[in-house]
Amino acid sequence: MFTAAVVVSHSQSMFRKIQNGRLQYEWMSSIEVCNLQRLACIYCPGHVGCSRQGDRG
Repeated sequence: MFTAAVVVSHSQSMFRKIQNGRLQYEWMSSIEVCNLQRLACIYCPGHVGCSRQGDRG
């Protein structure tokens, strides 16, 4: 099993929740079965508000 994970998000409030131990319910079963010892958070604001229409050729 994995002992480290990386979370990439545009939401700083989600990172604050993670730091305070308030993880999303859906994550809990995955975290409980692995021996997660390290979690890295990467803030990626670049994709906020991007339009998918602009990606269409």
